[in-house]
Amino acid sequence: MARPKSGYRLKNGSKVPGVTTITSRFGDKEALIGWSYNRGYEDGENGAPRNRFAKVETEADVGTYVHELVQWQAEGCERERPIPPEALKPENIARGEQGFEQFQRWVEQTRAKIISWEEPLVSEKYAFGGTPDGIMEFPDYADVGDWKTSKRFYPENLLQVGGGYILLIEENFPDWKIGGIQIVRFGKDAAMFTHQSINDKKLIDIAKRQFLRLREAYEDDRYIQGLF
Repeated sequence: MARPKSGYRLKNGSKVPGVTTITSRFGDKEALIGWSYNRGYEDGENGAPRNRFAKVETEADVGTYVHELVQWQAEGCERERPIPPEALKPENIARGEQGFEQFQRWVEQTRAKIISWEEPLVSEKYAFGGTPDGIMEFPDYADVGDWKTSKRFYPENLLQVGGGYILLIEENFPDWKIGGIQIVRFGKDAAMFTHQSINDKKLIDIAKRQFLRLREAYEDDRYIQGLF
């Protein structure tokens, strides 16, 4: 779920950073750096240098398409079914549909009930905001769910969902019993569906503590950057 257009704000109107803004500031940049490096050495049409600022249509659209299908299902399939991006080739549309079918089979096997989340949350205590993708209810417990389009899982995924999002839910809905997190991942360039289930209380507690350290570091880093 995208962040609000106006950003996250405290009750007094002060603007605060979002969970992903905080975690990405100190996250793993290896994939982004590698992509940028490779793009810089690829040739454009007829061997000419590629315009590195031009819009790039890649098979990453496959994962994005599956992500939209999952969100559509989580919302109850009440709106029109998402259509594939125009740039997506027929064979990649088929791969995207296959990835979505794999996700649906997993939902059926685990008897998970997906509840789409549409309400941005703000922590008055720690001054940050966030919007989880959804809540996944199982027969005996509920987890915070998040849908990712990436090549692999990253530590910042744990800090985002198990740290920031759980802190937001605990503060805003103290009566809820959240067991852990479910990170659903779709490959950027393949009809691949995998998921990471984390219900280890010690690990979740570590994620929350580490996220709060990053929240503090984020504010300090902003101050330092403003000096130069």
